[in-house]
Parts: sequence; C-alpha cells; structure tokens
Amino acid sequence: TSPFAAAAGGLAAYTALVAAVITPLDPYRTGLPVQAEASRVSLAGAVLRLPHDEARATAEMLAVGERLGVTRETEVLDLTGASPGVVWAWGARPLASAWLIGGYPGSLAAARVAIGPKSCDLTRALVLWAPGQPRAIPAQVLTPWHVNVPKDYRVVASFPRVTVPATRTQPTATVESVMVLEPVSVKPQGCPGS
Repeated sequence: TSPFAAAAGGLAAYTALVAAVITPLDPYRTGLPVQAEASRVSLAGAVLRLPHDEARATAEMLAVGERLGVTRETEVLDLTGASPGVVWAWGARPLASAWLIGGYPGSLAAARVAIGPKSCDLTRALVLWAPGQPRAIPAQVLTPWHVNVPKDYRVVASFPRVTVPATRTQPTATVESVMVLEPVSVKPQGCPGS
C-alpha cells in the first residue's frame, strides 16, 4: 500500500475512535467527562446523565412544566436565546421556532419573521424570558403587534438555567433564572378580537 493509503486508513481509524469512544465520553461543550457526571434525570422514558447543577436545573424545569399543566397543545415562545430544548422537554409546541437565538446582526428581524405567521397565537402562548442573556431576543421583538414584554404578561413561574457548564478549570456552573410569562392583556394588532 502507498503511504497515502496508509495515512488515509489511519485517519479513518482515528475518526472512528473519536466518534465511537472519545466523543460520547467527553461530549462537546459539556466540560466534564460523562463518567464524572453522576446525577440522573428521567425525561420521556430516557435517562440523562448530567452534572449535578444541570441535573437539578433540568429537574426543576421539568417540574415547572408539569405544575403549569403544559401539554402538546400548549404553545411556548422562547425568547431566552439560551434554553434550547425546553419546549420539547415540556412536550409543548413552539410558537415560532423551538429556539430563537439573538445577539447576531439580523437576529431581531429573523425572530419577527418567524413569529409573524403565528402572532395571533400570542394571546395564549407562554413566553420564556431571560432578559440580559447575551443571546436573548430583545423584548421589543413583539412591538410590531403592539405586544409589550413584560407589561402584557405576568410571571407564573421561573426555573434555573445553568449558564456555564462546569469544566475542569471552572468546576462550578453559574445558574441564572428563566421566567415563564403568561399572557394577561395580550391583544396582537391585526388579529380577531384585538
């Protein structure tokens, strides 16, 4: 065999090793290897192995969804830019997208385009809100429909969100709060009854 073929074979073997062994044991952006993550959380019949802080936050987030009676019919608009998966974990339906991310040029406009076709559903959708998050969608995202976050809503719950995964160099995660808002006086312009 040629040196090129041998190198290609070696690269293929290394890639297979990373994909099959190293990545599952030390996933991207998790900080600590999976073996060190001792806490377990049940979600939709699966068991997640998570760092202690993330497991506690996940359990609290799931409990909030249960306490609020979130179902498949519940629509949720996630403006946090930092809570991917919450809508699905609750078994709810995303209002516009399961996760809108801000902080980039054009993020606000893109979020408005995604929300537009569903704007009349704002009258009944829960909103996940975490102002001050660097990737949050700004509250003024709903102003084209004359909806004011947080004025037109009330906080019905909150849950912690682990913002920085524990790493070998920073063993403690930072925990911040995500507020769950329920519409109180939401009457989107251009919708029946507004």
